[in-house]
Amino acid sequence: DDGKLVATGQVATGQVGHTGNACIWIWDAIYCEKEVKIDVPRHGGIYAVSFKAAQGHTPMFLASIANDEDSTIHLWDLRQGLPNVKLLTSIAGDTKRVLTVAWN
Repeated sequence: DDGKLVATGQVATGQVGHTGNACIWIWDAIYCEKEVKIDVPRHGGIYAVSFKAAQGHTPMFLASIANDEDSTIHLWDLRQGLPNVKLLTSIAGDTKRVLTVAWN
């Protein structure tokens, strides 16, 4: 990407002993400010995130790996610009933990 955005995976928790829905925050890396929150339709958290940029420009896609029983992979569309992020698709990864994600 152009180095201006950073994505972090989070988990929202409720009461002690209860897990909430996972989320991804996209941050402005220069000013360290939150730009947009993406609610992930899974419980437990996010293991990994990775941007896909178009020839070094603003990221067009974001992939994430959920901390769930299938290491669910989500593909997010960023082409409309922030904060207009939408889920394109999701698919089960593996029953063994998937801890990283990268683009080819």
